Amino acid sequence: MNGISYKLQENLATIKNVLGSSNDVVIRDFTIGKDQKIDAAIIYIDGLSDDDSVNSLILKALMLDVRVSNLNLPSSNSIDWFEIIKKHSLAFGEIDEITDIEKIYESILAGETALLIDSSNKAISIDSKNWAQRGIEEPSTQTVIKGPKEGFTETLRTNTALIRRRVKNKDIVFEEFRIGTNSKTDVSMVYIKKICDEKIVDEIRDKLKKMDIEFVVGSSVIEDYLEGNKVSPFPTLYSSERPDFVATALMRGKIAILVDGTPFVSVLPAVFINFFQTTEELYVRNYMGSFILIIRFISYTMALLTPGVYCAILTFHQEMIPTALYISIAAQRQSVPFPIAFETFILEIIFDILREAAVRMPRVVGPTISIVGALILGQASIEAGIFSPILIILVALTAIATYVCPNYIMANASRLLRYIILMLGAVLGLPGIISGIIVIVFHLCSIQSFGTPYMEPMAPKTMAPKNIANDSKTMKAIRIIIKNIFKK
Repeated sequence: MNGISYKLQENLATIKNVLGSSNDVVIRDFTIGKDQKIDAAIIYIDGLSDDDSVNSLILKALMLDVRVSNLNLPSSNSIDWFEIIKKHSLAFGEIDEITDIEKIYESILAGETALLIDSSNKAISIDSKNWAQRGIEEPSTQTVIKGPKEGFTETLRTNTALIRRRVKNKDIVFEEFRIGTNSKTDVSMVYIKKICDEKIVDEIRDKLKKMDIEFVVGSSVIEDYLEGNKVSPFPTLYSSERPDFVATALMRGKIAILVDGTPFVSVLPAVFINFFQTTEELYVRNYMGSFILIIRFISYTMALLTPGVYCAILTFHQEMIPTALYISIAAQRQSVPFPIAFETFILEIIFDILREAAVRMPRVVGPTISIVGALILGQASIEAGIFSPILIILVALTAIATYVCPNYIMANASRLLRYIILMLGAVLGLPGIISGIIVIVFHLCSIQSFGTPYMEPMAPKTMAPKNIANDSKTMKAIRIIIKNIFKK
């Protein structure tokens, strides 16, 4: 811990030695007071602090408005300038007392203004942050037809305000952390006491405090650190750009992690069904929301199994296809020079390449490239006899079904597992695909998200107690009736 010197010039020399080579660091020497004076200095970063607040509420207030004679202080030979300035002269809602020079660097780099006074070994950190930021807009990844059009931004304090605006609960807690030895990124953990599990809160708090990393790029770094299972393709926490979605999760006992610099808020613990839910269900009738959820599950299953099932049936189980359809498919494949498995695999790779190209290309040409590329490649490959038309239809249907999943990370899991299912179908047929599905289901049932079973509420199921004395009266009666029937 490096203390602050009583001599102002020594402190300024130290700060200039560390930060002075940057031309955006402003160090302003001035004199406090009109009747009795003392030397002081402020340090801030141009672009991160509000110039108007610095000029009018700090410099003008201290240089022109401070008069010790008007404060009715007790007669004494010495004047505690630090306490006078702290209590009588700074019209800011948030100021902090600093005794460590390293804390001065952190506050300056965070957009605050540091005030140093001669003959004082303490400094004042003034909250004067005001940098350029994106306004509140509609989320680009989670759009709804009926519902709010507000989305999170890259500013942490704006995001916490959006949550507080919806959750007016006195038990809501915002715990602040500063993570990253170099980036010093502000991270906030949000939860509602008396609703969430305190054990999970303690676990997450301990992990965030012990997190040792140099640079936090965004929320994905925090998510990778908090997730216990690094091997599974299925995510165990989900993220959202929508304040209403996060507010709903908080009211259900979830915990939110907000990271400064990213508009995505992480929510945990997460179960499998959470990745298929959106705020759309909150604004439609219950039966319609359930129907939409079922459609998403069906689409996810199609995205996972369609290429593998097609390959398995045409290779090993042709008897399952109606005769007229099989004759049509066989006629389409007469000119195709590749085996079914290789043809399916290559076409899946091509569609993934087109998908990535559409995402990475500039917005002006991205959709054009994807549509034109898909049409030209598809039509040309059919005319050249490289791919069969039925396979192009199925692969296109698979790609569309993948996008039905509202969570991008969960959709990526289906993209990865699709190739494994395809290989199982090509080698072992439908028994191989069924075996793969069983392994995936067992894996899903074995995952936990911070102590919560991943397949809750569907699994794991617990058996009813065998002791009749522990059962309810209804179960007792049923068991007695069954016993009497079998006795007769």
